[in-house]
Amino acid sequence: MRPVNLFYITAGSGHRSAAGALRESLDERGIPSVLLDILSFSNKLFKWTYSNGYEFASEHAQIALKGLYRLTNQDRDSSNLIQFLEEFNTRNVEGFLEYIRDNPLASSICTHFFPAYVLSKLKTEGTYNGKIYVNITDYGFHRMWYMEGIDRYFVASDSVKEGLMEMGTEENRIILSGIPISRRFSNIEDPEKILGENNLDGRKFTLLFITSSISDSVALRVLDNLYLSDMEMNILVVTGRNRDLFSSLATYHSQNGITFRKYEFIDNMDELMSISDLLITKPGGLTVSEALSSGLPLLMFRPIPYQEINNASHVEEIGAGVLANNEVEIMEIIEKLYFNPHMLETMKTNCLKNACPFASDTIIENIVEDLD
Repeated sequence: MRPVNLFYITAGSGHRSAAGALRESLDERGIPSVLLDILSFSNKLFKWTYSNGYEFASEHAQIALKGLYRLTNQDRDSSNLIQFLEEFNTRNVEGFLEYIRDNPLASSICTHFFPAYVLSKLKTEGTYNGKIYVNITDYGFHRMWYMEGIDRYFVASDSVKEGLMEMGTEENRIILSGIPISRRFSNIEDPEKILGENNLDGRKFTLLFITSSISDSVALRVLDNLYLSDMEMNILVVTGRNRDLFSSLATYHSQNGITFRKYEFIDNMDELMSISDLLITKPGGLTVSEALSSGLPLLMFRPIPYQEINNASHVEEIGAGVLANNEVEIMEIIEKLYFNPHMLETMKTNCLKNACPFASDTIIENIVEDLD
């Protein structure tokens, strides 16, 4: 059996995480796979611009991302800008094209629209004859995800399905699967052990704060306000690769009813989510899916326009979280949920009701008959 290609690009961490979750399902079935960031075929400058440039803009230049989203959310055939960008991007991954020419019959699953576009182009030219499957990793639809020659789409919401159908995709080629996440988020066996390992009191309200794309100053003011409140809680702060913020947290300690824990880049987010009552985060597609599967309500802040705004709207529609527009609202929402635990329980129930913890299995089961 030929390996299944799992293609993504590093623009944020979600696309790789989704591809990794799909690989877990393939491994369980003994199906070989190749996991590839197609930017690895490009030069260093292009890779840095596409990957690091996106991360920088998501933190410091969201207005630019907002404008780019609007400019590219158009029909490909009628937009000179999209045609130029895709031609330019494709020229910068020539090594990827060579890889595809050397593996013409392999099936491919794409968790980003760029590799899907390249495969679609090669299929039109007759260079690639394999299957193309696309997993859309947000809860809202953007037209860049639509292209000719896709054998099947796997989506996370009815609005994405409707967007694809409006563009001309037949309904039978769209599967409502959810977004693939690691099976670790559905296999937490002993939360009490996790609480003990982190020296936390499980009877306390536990707030998990992922600070990605939230400015250091805002994160620190939110923490200051929590310390000044009369709420007793466990506060878990994950700074990821933001070493400056992590260093700034050195002055925060457990005191006055607050148990404080700080973490840098971690690989056990599933465990922290399993012991938490509320998550403060920006609403990336993977993070939302992981939280839903963990039964963890979301307090969403500073979403990237517009894809994460669409994610936030979806979460609010299903009653699994709330979007805060400013720091004042963050505190108001935390206090409301802290002092009204029945509201929080309802949100937890809505999370689990709308979760798709086995999305990766659903996707692989739908394509396994096509694999040679």
